Amino acid sequence: MDERRRDVRERHEHEGPLVEPRMGHLEIRQRDGAVPEEEEIEIDRPGPPAYGVRPAIPPEGLLDRLEAAEQRERREPGMERDDGVQVGPLTRGPERRRLVDARSRHEAQIRLALESRKDRRERGLPVSEVRSESHIGPFTACSHTHSETRVRGTPSGAFGRVHPENRPLPLFSAPSPLAVPTAPGPPRVPRERGPRPNEDPIPMTAPRSERDEQADLPATLPPSLVTPVPGPASRALAARLARVESSNVTALDPAPIFWDRAQGAQLWDVDGNRFVDLTAAFGVANVGHAHPEVAGAVASQATTLLHGMGDVHPPRVKVELLEKLTALYPRGGSSEATDVRAVLSSSGSDAVETAIKTAMLATGRAGLLAFEGAYHGLSFGALDVTWRADFRTPFRARLPEATRFVPYDDLDAVRRVAQTNRDEIGAVIVEPIQGRGGERVPTDGFLRGLREICDEAGWLLIADEIYTGLGRTGDVFACDHEDVVPDLLCVGKGLASGMPLSACLGRASVFEAWPRSEGEALHTQTFLGHPASCAAGVASLEVSERLDLPARAATVGAEVLDRLRRALAGADAVVEVRGRGLMIGIECVRPEISLAATTRLLERGFVLLPSGDGGRVLSLTPPLVIEREALHLACDAIVEVLREGPTA
Repeated sequence: MDERRRDVRERHEHEGPLVEPRMGHLEIRQRDGAVPEEEEIEIDRPGPPAYGVRPAIPPEGLLDRLEAAEQRERREPGMERDDGVQVGPLTRGPERRRLVDARSRHEAQIRLALESRKDRRERGLPVSEVRSESHIGPFTACSHTHSETRVRGTPSGAFGRVHPENRPLPLFSAPSPLAVPTAPGPPRVPRERGPRPNEDPIPMTAPRSERDEQADLPATLPPSLVTPVPGPASRALAARLARVESSNVTALDPAPIFWDRAQGAQLWDVDGNRFVDLTAAFGVANVGHAHPEVAGAVASQATTLLHGMGDVHPPRVKVELLEKLTALYPRGGSSEATDVRAVLSSSGSDAVETAIKTAMLATGRAGLLAFEGAYHGLSFGALDVTWRADFRTPFRARLPEATRFVPYDDLDAVRRVAQTNRDEIGAVIVEPIQGRGGERVPTDGFLRGLREICDEAGWLLIADEIYTGLGRTGDVFACDHEDVVPDLLCVGKGLASGMPLSACLGRASVFEAWPRSEGEALHTQTFLGHPASCAAGVASLEVSERLDLPARAATVGAEVLDRLRRALAGADAVVEVRGRGLMIGIECVRPEISLAATTRLLERGFVLLPSGDGGRVLSLTPPLVIEREALHLACDAIVEVLREGPTA
């Protein structure tokens, strides 16, 4: 055995790291039977894991052997400096992924057990800006250099370091044993501006007494544009995209901006321009883009279980998500929780398909009642209950045409269908507030009246809360504003704040219409209960609850609505300003006005989307964590553009 160990050590000594991928685990152990104490060097350890990591504990004694192996691998020529601390990345083969990172996870578990909840929250604070930019404007408290940026309120080195090439490092500190180096791209050239006279740095956030109620909201910086919009890099990418993507997907004339990164309510394009996001990326980024706890949960989950078998051998995190999600189901003012079941999926259309199938099984009727202006998705079942003719007409031959449409917010029209076509209809599907239909808020009592009609007619009530749900309108669900309990409820978009995840929830008595699975589900998909998406969903729900984002959306949204209504009163271009929470629409007299305003606001650094008939509504659905100052700045820009007129 001594001879074999000597042979293994000699192979490694002569061939160096090249032999490592060909060495088995037994050979590594034999090679490391004796490590002279005087040869030991200090090694880098990954930072503490993100909040919520559950590190595994390796067998006793294995950590020391693995660390010894790691020490030897770090003695490559040119890879040590000064006091021997490793500074270069290592390429890790399959047999080496449990080395020093295993010790780090072991120690992290001890730290997590000892640190207080306050410490965990402070470590999870988001960072507003980590790039080395001297032109980032107000609301910053970052000390910038070309090599490193320290951010106020974070442990030294926990967040905020910047690569010498000015590429931002991850905004959370979690061990990534599976990470492998990639070829670096071209270095970013910092765009400098000269100092402005009498300019003093302004803190990233104002004193707590003068700012938002929560201490851990990310800062939202004002726009900073260094090129025309769109810039040359975006235009070049548009030309490349045109050569590889179907021309129906992305509108490229004029060229859009191509996003490079986003955080909180900010986004940066590939030209280095900084924007304020007033869309939350289609209403998805409820807790903000790249929230450290959400991103950390995804990273942690990806290192343990990236994909499972959701309807055969499910991941644990799927159960955790469903328990949290079903507990939020509307109660209608009752203190008793509703007995709820759910089916997870990947997109809003998927959740609507689940609801339609469930309603058909539960009622035995295929007919549905939907509303003019409705948007429920573009898969065939969802498309049949979507109002817009431009989506439906090309595929009409394949649609069941089993949907009756009535005007939105018209209970009398619903009652007429109940009197004449009661037996054809199995369910009513409704958006409590229409989103893509133009942020249309129904009159008080509409949802309660709809609930009563459904009960009388023997119909199910399906609430499509994919856009409105999980805090967007100032309550957890828009149904909660009227204490209405739907039979089925669809959620998506903001559920995971950036990962593809949706769900159809509903009364257990309704879901009993599905047969019990005997090993082959009637309605499923490969990525059902995807572990990383479920982990993001759990983290997003926890952040939203801790920050009470529904209440914040109600307060901030009411302020913005009042500000816009007062500023746009009497404006020739505006028909109405409406909304609830942080779901606000400005209806213009003609689509051309709102479409032109969208373009001109983008050129000023504010990202908005049009909605409604022909795009005549300017839609504001920002991340629920956006700072008031930035939102007020955006409102002022919107008012200025609309009052200037479409040709100004």
